[in-house]
This record gives sequence, C-alpha cells and structure tokens, in this order.
Amino acid sequence: TGFRRVLFRSNFFNRPAPFVTGPARGAVKNNTAIIFVRFKKIKRGRYYFYYELITENATEYTEQQLTLKYRDFIEQSIREQPFNYLWSHRRWKWEFKDEYKNLWIDDTQKA
Repeated sequence: TGFRRVLFRSNFFNRPAPFVTGPARGAVKNNTAIIFVRFKKIKRGRYYFYYELITENATEYTEQQLTLKYRDFIEQSIREQPFNYLWSHRRWKWEFKDEYKNLWIDDTQKA
C-alpha cells in the first residue's frame, strides 16, 4: 500500500492508471527542463532517437500538470508506433478503487 501512495491516478488510453509522482516532483523542486525522448526503429538493431521539449521551466506547472503533459506525450508516441511500446508493462495491473479518488489528477471522468 505504501507504493500506491506515491502515485497519481489518471486516464491512460481511456482507462484509469497509476503514474509515479517522483519525476514531476523533482522537476518542480529543481526547476529543470523536461524533455521527452522518442525513438523510431529504422531497421533491426538501428534506431533514431529525437528529443522534444515539454517545458524549459518546470516551476511554471504543478506536479499534476507535468504528469498529464508527460502522459499525453506517451500516448501520442504509442499511437504513432504501437509496436515500440512494451505492452507487457501492465499499466492497468490494479483496479481503480474509491480510495484513489483523492489521487485523481485528470479533468476527464474515470473511464
């Protein structure tokens, strides 16, 4: 149960899912730039990596807002190249429970 306390809850592909709070918390605390790294498979064993800036100043956002921005980048990346996502990651391992309501950060309703 301790692990679940350090998670935000939000929709991920229209299903409630947990998101760790540490990256956003650290970015706000240290006012760091946040980048999202994408990669494209060129051929077997060959990949092209490229970076996209999420923000230069993390303190302009709340931890929740940064987590939602990051979630949006992940979803877009998966939609573009679903074969690159580790689907065995088990993002939806836990069922959403009423006790998680205070951790919900998404403006949309729980799916």
